[in-house]
Amino acid sequence: MELIDYLTALIELEENAAELYMLFYSLIKEEYEFWWILANEEMNHAALLKTCIEFAKLNKLPHITTDNLEDVKKLNKQFDGIMEDFKKNPNRQSAFEIALEIESSAGESHYQEFMNTKSDNKVVQILQQLNKEDDNHYNRIKTYYSENVL
Repeated sequence: MELIDYLTALIELEENAAELYMLFYSLIKEEYEFWWILANEEMNHAALLKTCIEFAKLNKLPHITTDNLEDVKKLNKQFDGIMEDFKKNPNRQSAFEIALEIESSAGESHYQEFMNTKSDNKVVQILQQLNKEDDNHYNRIKTYYSENVL
């Protein structure tokens, strides 16, 4: 089922982002708390998406577009290289630039769109409520970056 494959790829993306943010947490001491919070929120997103898989198996989710599945898979394959490159030259500015690029990716933006779309579906409403406090990483990263790093 393509939806299950898509949700699985999104889970991997969220887990990869969490791992990346934990790397930033360990190497960029000035923002350790900021990266720690984001990493934990990404793991929460992965958990919510795992729940979505179970509801998808029961046909309890509305239509979710899967047209960028290949883009998400491609991005997932790049994480090891991104992390290895960062380890060679860790710095605050590149951490934020990498995070902004990840958060503006198709997979992350589709996740955010899904979580912000008004829905009559009770399952979606529960997932959105659970996600509410982890909202909009891109804007939070961009604001923090411009106010504290640049």
